[in-house]
Amino acid sequence: PQDFVDRMNALGLPGVRFERLFTRKCGITGTRISVTVNGHEELEHGHEHYTDNHHSHAHHALPEIRAIIDALDVSDRVKANASAVYARIADAEAEAHGEPVDRVHFHEVGALDAVADVAGVCLLMELLGPDRVVVSPVHVGSGEVRCAHGILPVPAPATANILRGVPIYSGEIRGELCTPTGAALLAHFADSFGPLPPMVVEKTGYGMGTKDFERPNCVRVMLGNAFEAKGSGNGSLAKGSSPMPVPLEEERKLLSGLLYRPGDPGLKALKRKAHNLSQQYNDTSEDDTEIRAVIISELFDAFGEGGFIQGPMFIHYGCHTRIGKRFFGNFNLTIQDDAPVEIGDDCNFGPNVTIVTPIHPYLPAERRAIKDSEGNPVRVCYARPVRIGNDCWFGANIVVCPGVTIGSGCIIGAGSVVTRDIPDNSLAAGDPCHVIRKIDEKDSLRHRSELLGEYCI
Repeated sequence: PQDFVDRMNALGLPGVRFERLFTRKCGITGTRISVTVNGHEELEHGHEHYTDNHHSHAHHALPEIRAIIDALDVSDRVKANASAVYARIADAEAEAHGEPVDRVHFHEVGALDAVADVAGVCLLMELLGPDRVVVSPVHVGSGEVRCAHGILPVPAPATANILRGVPIYSGEIRGELCTPTGAALLAHFADSFGPLPPMVVEKTGYGMGTKDFERPNCVRVMLGNAFEAKGSGNGSLAKGSSPMPVPLEEERKLLSGLLYRPGDPGLKALKRKAHNLSQQYNDTSEDDTEIRAVIISELFDAFGEGGFIQGPMFIHYGCHTRIGKRFFGNFNLTIQDDAPVEIGDDCNFGPNVTIVTPIHPYLPAERRAIKDSEGNPVRVCYARPVRIGNDCWFGANIVVCPGVTIGSGCIIGAGSVVTRDIPDNSLAAGDPCHVIRKIDEKDSLRHRSELLGEYCI
């Protein structure tokens, strides 16, 4: 908020001015804080360190940086955290260049800009007061970065030193995505590194970078209360979390095929977790195999070996879905798994396959609200499971409706809306989908020599 920007401008950093800018990256809107020093914005800092004390430009050694921090109008806790972050940077720079810490100097503009960043983050962390900070594996970028010492590999040596023992990864983006300053802040405040833990998200913020890439150049922060799920039917709040109903009774109704309230706070917590994990997955690239594997294991009740989901995907609960081995899901896989969804081994789904399990009341008045046992108006629905056998092949743009069972060995034609059960080994298509014929030995490629060519069966 603007109040925080005003507070930063009153810190006492000489010549430093903060401004809040709203910007958009790849369709995502967020905030960028512009930091100018005597009217100059240092867009790329973090490598302005020198070991030549007689360089013609003004520089600050670590004791001078600490003196600047100590003079800020902030609490002793913020000062201590900011000094500790800078100590990490100085130690890493000294190690990278084989010099003692007292030989590490910071360019005047870059130093003040970085002090502003570090002090601002430390102040924000004090104001937020989180009990626990979990950081995802750090995307460091790839390629090279130009700094005062020449051209360095990404991650830069100082960044790599700071991130020692931290899970990091690279990708297709050419450029530096994590500087020593950012690395030091993450390493200082993180309690752990890993996937998004189960939590009830209250607020989400996006901090935007200055450069433009093919993916959003931003840092996302989620603030909320921990929620520790225990299987698909139980849940409990982590110690210190705010009271919140757990999805025992409503989820039991849901899984039993009874009317349930989709707006129940416990069910909404499960859905938020799945939605957030889906978004995390969609934000990755296909090269991020390890990160994707962790997200998949967190998202689904079961996901067999050798499986692959192209992304983007949209999963409603996740904990109600079991997927067999060697599954392939193409673009825009959507599973609205209020009721259980089971997909067998060796299934292949084309783009835009949607599986739906919930059913809303037919009558408009009942959709709007019916009354519970105490006479209170509530919105309800019910759900029916979907089961898909082994070795099924789905074309593009298919919808599978609630309560449907599709047998093993089936091919479902593109554009089908499956409203009724399909028996094993069926070729089926249409809206509504119907069985065209059985699939049998006559369909073998053995009888299509013009297709087989150099291949054999």
